[in-house]
Amino acid sequence: MGKGRTAWWKSWIPHYVTNRQMLWFYGKAARLFRMPEAKIAENREKNRKLLLAGDSPLKEGRYIENQAEWGKVRFGCSKRSNMAYSGCEIIAAYNAKLALGEPVSALDMAELIARYERKGAALRGAIGTSPKEIACYFEECGYEVRMTDSRDSEILEAIGRESGTVIVTAYNDRNDITKEIHTVSVTKDEKKEYTLHNVYSYDRGRGSYAAKGSYAALQEAVRNMASAPEVICVIGIRRKK
Repeated sequence: MGKGRTAWWKSWIPHYVTNRQMLWFYGKAARLFRMPEAKIAENREKNRKLLLAGDSPLKEGRYIENQAEWGKVRFGCSKRSNMAYSGCEIIAAYNAKLALGEPVSALDMAELIARYERKGAALRGAIGTSPKEIACYFEECGYEVRMTDSRDSEILEAIGRESGTVIVTAYNDRNDITKEIHTVSVTKDEKKEYTLHNVYSYDRGRGSYAAKGSYAALQEAVRNMASAPEVICVIGIRRKK
């Protein structure tokens, strides 16, 4: 009975909380628990120095794949929040900007973290960033954005097909909320094949984290995000025509 109760509890949120409700919760958690401006400024200054240092986890001009190595980079002000623990949405936004051809630097990343601390950090960064704020950010930057909480295959593939790049938020395991939620950037090459970025894929041969792909369909890419992923939302971004 004990095991059954544990299993039921772990699966309850992915099974019975709708995607719309989950996104509402993240938005509410960002609006109600705002970070102090002094803390945002302190984090920005320390992140600038760290990201410009010789041992920075950020390699300019490259997609970020190594979130696990970002433990010293600050994000939020909860006891356990930092970029390694809860910065996946910000890393996905950075990677998306890179995919869209924007020149992004270490200083840009420090500013991006500060921007989401000011607007979007859920429970002051303890559980990451509200996905809706990712969409709002790219709209503010002048991009066309399409966001859906649907899991309909035709809708998801249309977003992948029509967008320059995609950001996906999903449960790592549809049956176990304790395996948490992850957000990734999904890029598309000239062959229209999709590649996942920052999915904790470690290449032992190279001794480093690497992208994962290529996949013929967006849903195929999503299925390879984790052990048993389930989509919460998909954000398609492209330059205005």
